[in-house]
Amino acid sequence: MQYSIIELSVAFAMLGAVVLLVLGWQQFVKVNMIRRMAGMLAAVGLDPALATDPNLPRVMGEARQRCRHCPSEGVCERWLAGELSRENDFCPNAGVFAVLKRL
Repeated sequence: MQYSIIELSVAFAMLGAVVLLVLGWQQFVKVNMIRRMAGMLAAVGLDPALATDPNLPRVMGEARQRCRHCPSEGVCERWLAGELSRENDFCPNAGVFAVLKRL
């Protein structure tokens, strides 16, 4: 089966569009995760810059992973917006942030 130049061009263009959409989505998720994590750090009295601190690569890397895969994003957004008045016990990093605050 032989494909025309137009068919191949369309196929490659579609593949390129899919790759760009996936990369864009990953960037969107990362930016929002960092924003939520920085907000949570600030809310508990820590420096929001810790979210991307290169001096704590393992601790914050693991915290970013937990945040990235958190099932409570909606609760977190509402909590950070002040719509919920409760502890941040829904946050998978609450314990890590409590330890960092004691240091």
